[in-house]
Amino acid sequence: INLKALDRAGYVHLFGLAPVLNALAANKRDMEEPTLSGLSIGDEEDSGEGGIDSKDAFKPEAQGKPWLFVQEEAQGRSSRSQTKAQAASEIEELANARGVPIAHVDKGVLNVLSGNRPHQGYVLRCGRLDFEPISVLPHPGEDNSAPSVWLALDEVADPQNLGSLLRSA
Repeated sequence: INLKALDRAGYVHLFGLAPVLNALAANKRDMEEPTLSGLSIGDEEDSGEGGIDSKDAFKPEAQGKPWLFVQEEAQGRSSRSQTKAQAASEIEELANARGVPIAHVDKGVLNVLSGNRPHQGYVLRCGRLDFEPISVLPHPGEDNSAPSVWLALDEVADPQNLGSLLRSA
């Protein structure tokens, strides 16, 4: 899997039940297949460093388009609580409603796509979330719709750290 080429093509991989569910429910991420100038099969620059092999071109994880990757489960075994099972079902329903193809893959593929971070059996490949720049933060007294507290963060890479900051702010 050529993660660098997927990144150049504008994709991110979201992992974990809550992040994937929230991304699909909010419907603010690009789920369309972009022009893939940065993602080509057999790219010389990327060969030998996780480049896409022509034999792998048909594997969902090697394709340059949005996918929902779901971990294959052992037959008859499900250790999910009812809440997690309900979230998993909702994720798959939302993916189907949004036209995002679903691929059942082994845990190793999910580990690669999530950078060996906890994925809970779900990884969503989608477009980046575009943010609107704010040149000046409105003061709460000037604008009733503005929040009373602002939390400004830069380059937070760990979603667990962000969650912790939001809970303690």
